[in-house]
Amino acid sequence: MTVAFVRGTTTRRVTLMLAMILLLLSSLVTAPIAAQTSEGSFTFDGGQTLTWGDDWELDEDSVALEDGVESALFFRGVSVLSVLTVPNDFDLNQGRDIFLDAFLDAVGESVTIDRGSYGQVSYSLDLVNSAGFESGVFTLFRAGSGATPTFAYVFFAEVSEFASEFASAQTTFLLDGEGLFDGVEGTGLQDLLVANTGSAPPPPEEEIADVVETPESVEIDVDPADDANEPETEGLGDLKDRDDDEDAADADANDPPGTGLVDDSTFVSPWYESELQWDRAWEVNVDRDPFIVENGDGGIDYIALRWTGEGATFLTVSFVPVDGNQPVELLELWQTDEFIADMNIHPDGGIVLVEGTEAIAAIVIRNFTDDGTEFFLYREARFDAERQSVVLFNFTTIPALADPSLTAAQAGIVLDDEPVLDFFSVEEVLDALE
Repeated sequence: MTVAFVRGTTTRRVTLMLAMILLLLSSLVTAPIAAQTSEGSFTFDGGQTLTWGDDWELDEDSVALEDGVESALFFRGVSVLSVLTVPNDFDLNQGRDIFLDAFLDAVGESVTIDRGSYGQVSYSLDLVNSAGFESGVFTLFRAGSGATPTFAYVFFAEVSEFASEFASAQTTFLLDGEGLFDGVEGTGLQDLLVANTGSAPPPPEEEIADVVETPESVEIDVDPADDANEPETEGLGDLKDRDDDEDAADADANDPPGTGLVDDSTFVSPWYESELQWDRAWEVNVDRDPFIVENGDGGIDYIALRWTGEGATFLTVSFVPVDGNQPVELLELWQTDEFIADMNIHPDGGIVLVEGTEAIAAIVIRNFTDDGTEFFLYREARFDAERQSVVLFNFTTIPALADPSLTAAQAGIVLDDEPVLDFFSVEEVLDALE
């Protein structure tokens, strides 16, 4: 096979990856009984340790290291997981596309269902038909930094068993204690694969995830009903391509660096350098459009999160300039007739809590969807005197989920190492909603 459009060391690395992944192709037919290491762990050349349960087996003959590219194959029945590393100067999107195009061409007929990137992650979901058997391929690249290499995960399983096999890999494999596929829904991936079975030619261009450009500005006063009516996520949803290189080239020379989404649990505001972190109870809400804004006009940065527990709970975080957004100013604004009218509050709803200081303003609003479902918005604004900015949190859920989800937010989300959404306690919110 020929690898084109990549030069220098990148060409060699992609070629090496392709050569290594050919082991996967031969294994799909023979499905050999692989040797299981007694420890259930493997340490990569860079020092990272991968661990797994005894229902997956490492093919020790597949372990290879050449020119900074390292690989290992794991089996469970006829399902395969390939884990590869490359130096972290590897271009995620370019390498992913060339690698997958050549790999899928070698497999046989294939359909790309969804392919894109966000932050430091690049992904693809593909359907392959080899000798009449249809299987799904989910590929995920996670960019490395410093001494940590870029990791690439290629998961291969039959369509009918994809969700259960993916769930096994998702819960079994840990890299330095962290999951490989956190935030990805195997059931949703299988649904997408099933919906495309029998389609040998690639799907029409409009069915593939569209590129979304960063908007010029973000409306801060988000209607909470928009969040309350959002559907549950399925699979990857509409992960959007984000070409960071083009964004950087188009940015004004005076703009701050595009820090943004550092990893799947950290966002650093490019404008103000405030750091937002969250634990596994939260993930980036990629179904929201937009789900992230970096270096927005007017000095706005923005990210959307959602609770990973059962039920719809959403959080948006906006980093805005201090002018006109001081907590004392917002407290006054939030209680005006104009603001209440703009919020489209149901006649049976209204403000149930509102209070603040010079540093923090907080408000809780009861509202109802068109079908009568009660929900509430907990909005909190935090003033950062050092950075001359305000961070605005919009938390939305139904009262029945207030205890688990708001508790999870107060315990698992921090802004510059300080807890958030805790001006009102969970008990105060619940009492006010009664």
